[in-house]
Amino acid sequence: MAEGFHSDAASLSEVPGRAPRDRIVAMALVLLAFLVYISNGRLVSAGDNYPARYLPFGILKHRTLKLDPIAGVVAQGETHPHWCIHKNGHIYSFYPVAVPILVTPLYVPAAAYLQWQGWTEERLDQVARLMEKLTSAFIAGLSVGMMYLLLVRRTQCRWPLLLAVAYGFGTNTWMISGQALWQHGLAELFIIVALYLVLGPANRLRVVVMGLCLALIPAIRPPDALLAAPLGLIALRWAKGNVRPLLVSCAVPVALLLTYNYKIAHNLAGGYSTCQGVEAINYSIPHGLLGLLFSPARGLFVFSPFLLFLPIGIYCTLRDPRVRTLAAMVSAGIAIQLALYARLDWRAGCCWGPRWLTDMLPLLVWMMAAAMGRLRPLGFTAFLLMVCLSIAIQIVGAFWYTGASDQEIMKQAGDPNHLPVVWDIRNSPILAELRHEPAPRGIFHEEAGFVDRICVGGCDVEQIVPGMDLEIYGWALADGRTPNAARVVVAPAGNTRWPPTHPSPIVNLYLFGDRPDVTTTMRSQGPSGWQVVMKTDGLDPGPHRVELKVQGNAGGEFRHVAQLYFEVLPVGLESYARVASQRLQRRQHGGGYWLTSYTSAARYEQPTVEMNVFLTSMIVDLLAPVAKQGEFEPLLERARFHLRDQIEPNGLVRYHGRTDSPTMATLGRPITPDADDTALAWRIAGANEDKRLASALEVLKSYRDEKGLYRTWLAPQKDYVSIDPGENPNPADVAIQMHVLIFLSQTDPPAAQSLHAALRSAIRNDRHWVYYQQAPLIPIWRGGELQSLGFPVEIPSARLQSNVPGQEIWVQACRLLARTMVNGSSRPSQMEIRSLLEFLAKDGFAAIRSNPPLMYHNDLTAKCSRFYWSEDFGYALWMRLYHEMSSNSATAGTAGVKR
Repeated sequence: MAEGFHSDAASLSEVPGRAPRDRIVAMALVLLAFLVYISNGRLVSAGDNYPARYLPFGILKHRTLKLDPIAGVVAQGETHPHWCIHKNGHIYSFYPVAVPILVTPLYVPAAAYLQWQGWTEERLDQVARLMEKLTSAFIAGLSVGMMYLLLVRRTQCRWPLLLAVAYGFGTNTWMISGQALWQHGLAELFIIVALYLVLGPANRLRVVVMGLCLALIPAIRPPDALLAAPLGLIALRWAKGNVRPLLVSCAVPVALLLTYNYKIAHNLAGGYSTCQGVEAINYSIPHGLLGLLFSPARGLFVFSPFLLFLPIGIYCTLRDPRVRTLAAMVSAGIAIQLALYARLDWRAGCCWGPRWLTDMLPLLVWMMAAAMGRLRPLGFTAFLLMVCLSIAIQIVGAFWYTGASDQEIMKQAGDPNHLPVVWDIRNSPILAELRHEPAPRGIFHEEAGFVDRICVGGCDVEQIVPGMDLEIYGWALADGRTPNAARVVVAPAGNTRWPPTHPSPIVNLYLFGDRPDVTTTMRSQGPSGWQVVMKTDGLDPGPHRVELKVQGNAGGEFRHVAQLYFEVLPVGLESYARVASQRLQRRQHGGGYWLTSYTSAARYEQPTVEMNVFLTSMIVDLLAPVAKQGEFEPLLERARFHLRDQIEPNGLVRYHGRTDSPTMATLGRPITPDADDTALAWRIAGANEDKRLASALEVLKSYRDEKGLYRTWLAPQKDYVSIDPGENPNPADVAIQMHVLIFLSQTDPPAAQSLHAALRSAIRNDRHWVYYQQAPLIPIWRGGELQSLGFPVEIPSARLQSNVPGQEIWVQACRLLARTMVNGSSRPSQMEIRSLLEFLAKDGFAAIRSNPPLMYHNDLTAKCSRFYWSEDFGYALWMRLYHEMSSNSATAGTAGVKR
């Protein structure tokens, strides 16, 4: 056997000047292939390639094979990326690390550039994509040049250049090895080098290189051990007296690889030990072989039809006594590998053509070389046409393939041999990808975008509790235009809890809205705005990020462009209290007020918002007794300033505030002053020495009825503005009497005593339940407050409940609050309050967001109906009960004292 190899090599050197000429041709092929492979200007990559793309930078900067320092960019926004494994608190590549280690020297200039410019995640991502493209094209180009030299070494190969061109541009060497850092590119190169060496004379250096190649082939791609084994067996005889260097050079890389595998996975198979085992090898070999070789979806002879001449080449090679043994053993290795792949899902995921068979292409082309001498002119013409067709097919892949065809090929799970879609010629990528425009030059795309806001219930948030629905807003562009898609990912920030216990939400967006601000600032074209609602159930506590990734064109990769951070709090009342407090603060407008929602029916559907004095007063009253515990003082001071500012020169206050208020045009309208808001504003924010107070008290007294109750509107009916009166144009409502009574208890105690007596007599009269007939929350709460102030009233039991669906829980909350204001056995237990608070906080305060407290309504005898609701009142009520529960020193009567 060895003599045959030597004579073959000698025959090459017998032609004067041939070796230098062939080296020049080989280098020209390398350059040509490199330029052709990068000519489409885009990566045709997948998640399998990400570790190889980024790990060289981790090696050069962080001196480690762990992915920990670069895990964020390697994960590409995925929370459970299949290309990563998590072992012993660290992150490693699922795939063998031989490829990233071997290409690391090529990355040195890129790493130096990043060191100069600064290592940002965005810059690293951009440079790594470019390096993957250039490196893979260079390696594949080298294999084309080496293939030419290998074919020249075959004395019976008449057309080595033609075959090298067919190998380089008519097979998946172009579309797989030359487009991304798959394992296949380096595997092809080392197989060619090993075959080249074993067909030539042996010396110590070549033997060492041969040993390295034999070790690296399976280290790069483990299934290729079936291809390396025949070469290794032949090499034992070929090396003659240099067997020991061969074995040592082969053993060292293998030992390093096995050590690494055992360290990260406690298994010699490394990351592969975590994937499916033998249960995945369960398909029919005959059907699988047909799929691998002839299916329109992945068939080797479909995507490289010139290989149909392979049987002639194998036959001729096996008849050549010089390489018969080598050819037989290589054929056996190929057959076994084909059988293995046939037993698997031979579709091999989303890719172009028969990706799994890429590594054996050098061996197939080498064996086919013997057929070239047997072809007659007609046969050679047919072969030439097949080569042209093969190149045309790869051109389709390089310039049209976006993965659109894979949607049909991969959409059904199960046995690929029984899926009609993979055998339907219409689903062949060769035809299907031509139905759309050529793929854009994606590697040069400039994606941009931003995550503007993270909201819950319309309020910006920085902290949430799992279960809340996040409303996320932002924009995205690709080359200044509407992108093909955007991906929004909620993922843990950092690596401390990677992978998370539960999958994080991922949403792909394909529809975009107008963003005039982005169009003006970025000078962009087309819609760019997006918004999405994302579930947060099951998120682990800790810092998280909303990550925006943009896909410039169909089939391209989603590139990271922006992120915004927030914190997930542990589930518990303390965390919910932080969230409720944050929402109250963020929902308070700059002027110090909160907005009230109103509907036309007693259902919380399609609410409209307004600004009024009443709601802000209610929230101040709820939170003031616990302001210190809840750190609400800055919040309440802004609200008090707002209320103080609504007092008019005559001392009166209108429901929508002053007529010259900035909110009047959009959130309210001028309306007649009323007793309720006048009493509330003065008590909470007024100053007793203010001269306007006497005027307000005088006007109030002038609107007492014959029973000593205070009417609502502080003006004659002829002067009413924006009022829709009911049967009684100026009623004396129960809750209004309560608010006036609390006010008078501070400013005019005798008048307060008189009003108390009148209220006790009137409270059972239905005609005085005007604005709270179906909304008892405020009267229940104020009833407890009046008792703590020494003005007890007995509210009829029929008024302590609501017939509005969903309001029962709020009635219960207000009754608990009223009980906290009175010392004695009637005070609620901590367990009672905790149970209610947990119910209201469940699913991110879903009860507040879906059916907030119904605070009051207009006169139901009026022409139109209005029902007024407030989420903010719900949060404030929750916070008040929470701090009442938490404070053992809370005493009765704190709500009505002068503040």
